[in-house]
Amino acid sequence: MLRLLGAVSELDVSRGRGVGAHWIVDLWGASHLTDARVLTTVLETASNAAGATLLKIFLHEFPSSGGITGVALLAESHISIHTWPEKDYAAIDIFMCGHADTRRALDVLILQLKPTHTLVEHFVRGAERAIRPRVKNRKASG
Repeated sequence: MLRLLGAVSELDVSRGRGVGAHWIVDLWGASHLTDARVLTTVLETASNAAGATLLKIFLHEFPSSGGITGVALLAESHISIHTWPEKDYAAIDIFMCGHADTRRALDVLILQLKPTHTLVEHFVRGAERAIRPRVKNRKASG
């Protein structure tokens, strides 16, 4: 799997310095923001790529705006997505504990949703000190 992001302090999770990796992701110009079928497939693919145990996917479509909100519930935690097609924007939250690889899930989401711009923040949850490397305003490559 292609790694869009380099190594980060997610290793601190595997070394017992935290309980989970948490990514907060903003996508602008992404595709499929109103397509629940595609988003279901993307969430399933991202969960599998991470090596997570998918328990259930639930999406709700808002007929008035065409936006979608939902979650892939994982044994390791969750991936959530909220779309605002009228703003050409999606907010994604990826939180996983254990041996699941959140970066692989993030790669799938970015590759399949094809945003023009992203803002990504990473947190190691449960660490004694804040570990927050940051990738900001990355433009998608062709």
